[in-house]
Amino acid sequence: MTKQEELILKIISLSEERMRLLNSNNNDSSLNFEKINKRINQIPLEVENLKKELYSMVEVKEEKEKASYLNMLTQEEVAQKLGTTKQHISVLRELGLIQAIKTGKGFMFSQREIERFQEVYRGCDVSNKLKALESYRKRESN
Repeated sequence: MTKQEELILKIISLSEERMRLLNSNNNDSSLNFEKINKRINQIPLEVENLKKELYSMVEVKEEKEKASYLNMLTQEEVAQKLGTTKQHISVLRELGLIQAIKTGKGFMFSQREIERFQEVYRGCDVSNKLKALESYRKRESN
């Protein structure tokens, strides 16, 4: 179970506890009533703190994804990560299998684009120009 799921379950549990306390028949002593009333008033504060923690976790995750998206790689870095040559990356780019951004003399590739390429062409043979083109056509026809 992830930390986010744990926080959500705690929020739900606290909300249920508050509903139970609000709906309970408290014909007991005034001391018991005061304890229950105090607990009823504490729960929203606890829930609010848990929600803040949850939202900050989501924001951190979004920032990491954004940073990953903005992380640009050179053609050499992409070739190294994919275990191939710079020339082969050029072939894949020219065929349209990997999208790049032209920056001066070279090309830059977003981390997200490399991840997309890996997902889309997982299990395909793109080891040479002919096989890469065949894989591209198969994916485009689907």
